[in-house]
Amino acid sequence: MIRSGPPVETIRAASLCIVLALFVPAGLLAKASLAPLFGLLACILLLATGLGRPAALLPARAPAIALAVLVGHSSLVHAFALTCASCAGRAVEKFAVLALLVWATSCGAAGGLDGRARRRIGAALSGGLAAGTLLLLFEFATGGVLSQALSAEPSNASSPLVRYNRATSALVLLAWPAAAWLWQDRKRALAALLVAAVTVAACAGESASAATAAVLAVVVCLAGHLAPRLTLWSGAVLLAALAAGAPWLFAALLDWVGSWHGTLSTSALHRTEIWHAVATAIFEAPVFGHGVGATRELDLAGIGMRPYTYLAGNPVHPHNLVLQLWLDLGAAGLACAAALLWCAVRPVRTLTGPWYAAALAATAAGVFTALVSYGLWQETWLGMIGMTLVAFRALAGPGPGAPARTGTLRGAE
Repeated sequence: MIRSGPPVETIRAASLCIVLALFVPAGLLAKASLAPLFGLLACILLLATGLGRPAALLPARAPAIALAVLVGHSSLVHAFALTCASCAGRAVEKFAVLALLVWATSCGAAGGLDGRARRRIGAALSGGLAAGTLLLLFEFATGGVLSQALSAEPSNASSPLVRYNRATSALVLLAWPAAAWLWQDRKRALAALLVAAVTVAACAGESASAATAAVLAVVVCLAGHLAPRLTLWSGAVLLAALAAGAPWLFAALLDWVGSWHGTLSTSALHRTEIWHAVATAIFEAPVFGHGVGATRELDLAGIGMRPYTYLAGNPVHPHNLVLQLWLDLGAAGLACAAALLWCAVRPVRTLTGPWYAAALAATAAGVFTALVSYGLWQETWLGMIGMTLVAFRALAGPGPGAPARTGTLRGAE
């Protein structure tokens, strides 16, 4: 058996440096690169850890059990579901990506690095975010010169910045582990400058969800610093209440926004109609759901029974985390997913210094984005979440002069 040694640790540190530095800039130039980059990094980290420290490959027990329960529930749903013939095959692919995420981020594959390695990784991530921010601002200022030159997509000629929504969300999420590392490394001015630059870049773009998430993250970071426990538990209670009442809330939302019809964007109105149709479909199978990816299969416009203006065909996903869980896996699946999310967030309570507030900020930005933008099972979205968790796992550690500690973002440590 190969024991832990410098070559294996060098592979771990080098792979983290390279992929974290490239993640956002590569995503800006080609959004399809986000998921493969995370998958590549996860596989390299797991392989290197298996060669050097095989015992560290064991995932944390709580998230592993929560994931197993979720997969088991999904299997039962697809065994008896009648409304979605292709959902079972789609679920296998999606849960494979989710399992890789949970394994790579809850085991010791990304953690346990020495101070020198963490400094290199933090500098690489910060440099990648700075390059991504400058690239994004340059593209906004020039109308997408680089994107139009590098892409053969005709749609980029008239709307070149739409393709950057996903990478902008990744920029917002990854800014927080980088800022926490800079702050801990006594580079507080650079930490504040990085967060400010990312927030400005997000607000200057066309992604309203990324801009709102960036501002929300700053607010939550400040609240987490001033009232750490209150901020954590308030967020948990609000999310739990929203998740429990989502079908009824979003079924009524379309009527509530009727008086604001002339002031809302087309995108917002379209999503409101999607949410109404999905919420109506949830009531047809509220306990166990229709199956993973049912949004593609159901006749949402017919089920919603409304003369929709913008919902002409089925969307790829509901653009809402809790509605998608309700629709795909029902109330029972929602409870399983909530347990998995809590297992992921629970270790935040053990963090100290800037890491606690930064983790709350990243969580708030990620949850908000998941409530208005991406599909829960999208590989790109899972890749962004996974890369953020890996960055926290790799960078969170004792600051200058602080005693070494364990238990960083891993419930079993």
